[in-house]
Amino acid sequence: MSAKIVVVPVADMRREPNHRSERLSQALYGFTVVVKDARDRFDLVRTPDGYEGWMAQSYLQEPEAPDPSQAVVSSRLALFALDGGGELALPFGSLVRADCDRELYRDCRDSQRMVLVAGSVDELISRPELAPETVALSLISSPYLWGGASPFGYDCSGLIQALFRRCGVDLPRDSKDQSACGQLIALSDARAGDLIFFPGHVAICLDDLRIIHATRLRGMVLIESLNSDAPDCRHDLIDKVSIVRRVLL
Repeated sequence: MSAKIVVVPVADMRREPNHRSERLSQALYGFTVVVKDARDRFDLVRTPDGYEGWMAQSYLQEPEAPDPSQAVVSSRLALFALDGGGELALPFGSLVRADCDRELYRDCRDSQRMVLVAGSVDELISRPELAPETVALSLISSPYLWGGASPFGYDCSGLIQALFRRCGVDLPRDSKDQSACGQLIALSDARAGDLIFFPGHVAICLDDLRIIHATRLRGMVLIESLNSDAPDCRHDLIDKVSIVRRVLL
């Protein structure tokens, strides 16, 4: 097995080694994956959370050397001007190589310098002091995408994983596995930051049973309610709540 780094803004992970196969998840620019097998110009990769899928070899590159000076894109999108010309747009959660100046970075493809011209980058990859529901508010209106894990498109569990990763908590990729994390609580006790699970779906709680989630029905990340008196109530979800978990105790 060998390690490679993702060198495109968002790299699809497929069930089979072809671009028409189901998208299982995505890995972002700067993430390191472990290559387990190769076939038909695809690599079978495992991401740091243990998720596996086939990724086009053109999306990957062998790293020059381990680089501890990583930073994270903390805005929905960050735009970099490349020294060699052109620009690179990277989504929230991407990892970049930080140079000596906080506005100077290195392209992981060829180590050329790139300058941050829009958006924000944080020298600390995780911020435990942040609240995941607050981070979620910055991603409102991101499109829904099955298997998506970036502001270019999230699915429900991809959004939750990204929120908690930013806050220093590593969660599994799928909602089924996420539902085993943390402390079991009653829906009536739910507070901001708790996770509310439905069959095949997950949302993060705000106050008064409002939720933020990536919903295929609405086609985006948005705020809705489980309060039957609210004008934006999702009546179809109220009776489908299966479990509520408090990850941040």
